[in-house]
Amino acid sequence: TITFERGADFLDGALDGIERARVAAAEADLVILAVGDLPGMFGRGTSGEGCDIAELTLPGGQAALVEAVTAAGTPVVLVTNSGRPYAFDHDPDAVPAAVQTFIPGEEGADAIAGVLSGRINPTAKLPVQIPRVRGGAQHLYLGAPLTRTVDRISNLSTAPAFPFGHGLSFTRFSTTSGELDATTMPIDGTARLSVTVTNTGARDGAEVVQLYVSDPVAETARPVRRLVGFAKVRLAPGSSARVEFTISPELAAYSGADLRRRVDSGTLVFAVGTSSEDLVGTHSVEVIGAARHVGHERMITAPVTVQRLG
Repeated sequence: TITFERGADFLDGALDGIERARVAAAEADLVILAVGDLPGMFGRGTSGEGCDIAELTLPGGQAALVEAVTAAGTPVVLVTNSGRPYAFDHDPDAVPAAVQTFIPGEEGADAIAGVLSGRINPTAKLPVQIPRVRGGAQHLYLGAPLTRTVDRISNLSTAPAFPFGHGLSFTRFSTTSGELDATTMPIDGTARLSVTVTNTGARDGAEVVQLYVSDPVAETARPVRRLVGFAKVRLAPGSSARVEFTISPELAAYSGADLRRRVDSGTLVFAVGTSSEDLVGTHSVEVIGAARHVGHERMITAPVTVQRLG
């Protein structure tokens, strides 16, 4: 038996339907709770040009709806159709599964149903991070070191609920920490970093192997880490593939104090993972040579090859 309750509206903060939704949730075996935005412009919706917000709280009465339904004690699958990353400040025990769909097109409902039913094995990764708090006290994915949780800087954690690049599927993968074929690299040279990814689960799926770079010392403050390459690898159960990135100091190029894009000598750290926070291996390389300026012809993303291993 499927029971539907509207619960709450996008624009109207009225709470009349929330109690009916809570009762229905308490009597159910599983709740699919759909929340999010109403696309529109200049206040006619909740997401779009001219539709601004003061904090990352679900619009209308939806925040109260989520609180009431999750308190009913029934497992909840939270589906968020939104134009922005609203705070995921819910009890994780009450929300064992969440699907972030942003605002899909006209085929969105079929795609969402496919994921919820298991017909579609999701392979996507977050292009933003999902905050844990509704205010603005969280670091951005590309934040410099002082935007992160640092001892004595703040008594509040800056960790997001879900980091940039996060995304799960209905199968499991393991990824090796990787091998870097050089510990030093000319400032105008390249090296190769390779990892092996294996589908250790029971169904076909795809993992997105992500490459990040960190520049610990530069003329200007740099992000803690920045995505510079990735590869989506589709694998059958038990099969593996070797993913090889070509890396260059140019991947860490930045605008210096003179506003010219430059590449420095010194230590760079390349990391491989399945999100910006879920790293499986980090590799330091010493860049040798005089600092140089680069232009649009520089390596912006790391070339990558995928070799099937069986």
